Amino acid sequence: MGNLMMMVLSLLLAASQTQAQAPSLLPFSKDSNLTHRSNVCDRFLEYASGQANIRDALKGLNLTVGVVDQLNDVYIHFNEDGTIKDEDPGIFVIILDELARRGGFDWRNNYGVVYPPNGTNPETNTPFNWTDVLYESVLNYDFSFAEWVHNQERRVRGISFPVGWYDSSIILVQNRVEEVVTFDVTAFLRPFSNAVWGMIVGVFIVSGLLYWMIDKIATWGTNDEVNSVLYDMFLATMTFTQHHMYWDPSGHGKRIFAFSASFWSLVLASAYTANLASFLVSQGQPAEIATSLAEVEALQIPLCVRANAAVEADLKTRYPQLILNTDSDFDKIYEFLLAGKCKLLATRPFDFDQFRNNEEINPDCSLQWVGRQDNSNKGGPATLVDTKSYCTSLITHVLEIHMNEMLDDHFIDLTWQAHLRNQSNHQCGAQESESKDVDGQYSLTILEVGGIFVFHGALGLVSIIVALLEMWWRRRQERGALQFAAKDPEGKEAPVEHIRMAQRASSNMPAMAHYQSSMALKSIIHDRDSQRKSRTNSGSPMHGRGSGGGYRDDDVDFNDDVLGTIQSLQTEMEKLQNYVVENRNKHHGDGSLGA
Repeated sequence: MGNLMMMVLSLLLAASQTQAQAPSLLPFSKDSNLTHRSNVCDRFLEYASGQANIRDALKGLNLTVGVVDQLNDVYIHFNEDGTIKDEDPGIFVIILDELARRGGFDWRNNYGVVYPPNGTNPETNTPFNWTDVLYESVLNYDFSFAEWVHNQERRVRGISFPVGWYDSSIILVQNRVEEVVTFDVTAFLRPFSNAVWGMIVGVFIVSGLLYWMIDKIATWGTNDEVNSVLYDMFLATMTFTQHHMYWDPSGHGKRIFAFSASFWSLVLASAYTANLASFLVSQGQPAEIATSLAEVEALQIPLCVRANAAVEADLKTRYPQLILNTDSDFDKIYEFLLAGKCKLLATRPFDFDQFRNNEEINPDCSLQWVGRQDNSNKGGPATLVDTKSYCTSLITHVLEIHMNEMLDDHFIDLTWQAHLRNQSNHQCGAQESESKDVDGQYSLTILEVGGIFVFHGALGLVSIIVALLEMWWRRRQERGALQFAAKDPEGKEAPVEHIRMAQRASSNMPAMAHYQSSMALKSIIHDRDSQRKSRTNSGSPMHGRGSGGGYRDDDVDFNDDVLGTIQSLQTEMEKLQNYVVENRNKHHGDGSLGA
């Protein structure tokens, strides 16, 4: 019998709760001075006297709540008979139920529905707006629940806002944001500023000069050759590429300088490499019309915004020169944006999260958030500031405690994500750039890294031109040498080996000078020998120790000695010339390969 009675009581209780799911309260007019607010002054006195914990100050109460219904079946879901749906009540009801559970109060038996603004406010003779709706709601109920945005206008009217749960910052939304990949030849120079690059070039010049001076000092008083200043500057430049070409630091001065140059190169090249990826890879930049509200105002860009809401009121206060296209319906302002009636739309992030994944509003996922958040704000419940008549401010403090805990333990975040999944009928925002591979990494295109190829190609062309100029200059020198060596001192065609020697010597000026000197000496001996033969043939008297009509023996001996000496000198000059040319070729051949 007892079990049967308990079952009946349970059924009756369930039935009564189901019947109570429908709104039971209607707002009073402001002229009536009536309200549905609960008098919690006794609870406030208990808390003030230390008899109650503020967390439990509302425990056991049936609070009255004004729940906003925006008539779009998004945040709260009703059955046809006006009762709240049990299986899918909506995010407002879910948060309210959790808030009531933690605070130990009930709300479902005493709530009213708050509708969007309609008609004209008789006090101001202007259309009702959401601030008017909010003010009437907190006058009638213990608290009003929605995603109420707090602003100065509402605070001045005596409205208090516990911590919010709804991201109500202002963002800009643009239709069809296209990514444009720009080709920048100088992209690889961006890791350093122009001033730094200028300093680097200066270091190349000064380092080459210093190394040449150190080398010159080290070889002072000797016959050792040193590199030219330009060649040492080239070696200094190559250190930046981590090819350390100071391969012969034979003295301590050279070693210290080589270490300094290598360490400088290590630090600078590491800094360049670290920054190169972000600068060399010129990521596609979105073709954004504007990225801030200040820019929208300055450029006089038409902006869509929901009419009579907190976002519009805030924009009119902070950016009075904005060109606004408004409508009270969320769907309409998104239609305006898609139709091109405005270039940008100002809205709240959580609003956009829902409309972005609505196939009817954003079928091709062309709507995108541009820029950063403006005026960070968290929307949530609201109460009336009252510390005397009904002590409603106590409710504000209790809601503040429990809302903060719900944020800290991620209840709000998890509930919001579940709400988005429930509202979405297709997914946007998950598409990756076409240049990404399966691992989510970007594959670079020729437009993004083409600058370094152009730079290398340009230097290659310059190197060809320089090589052609060097070839022209070398052949010019060879033609001069060949003209000198084409005939020997006797007037005959010079031997082939002499011509080849002249060709080799023409590439080295000291060797060429030695060669020309030896040929001149040989010419002198040839002339003297010709004179002797001429006198012999003409029967001129002989002078000297011997007889038979020849030159004196001392002349013959002199000629023989000089000729032998010149031949020896010429042989040595040829060896020296070959040695110099071979050394030069080997030296420059090794230098071109690096160290």
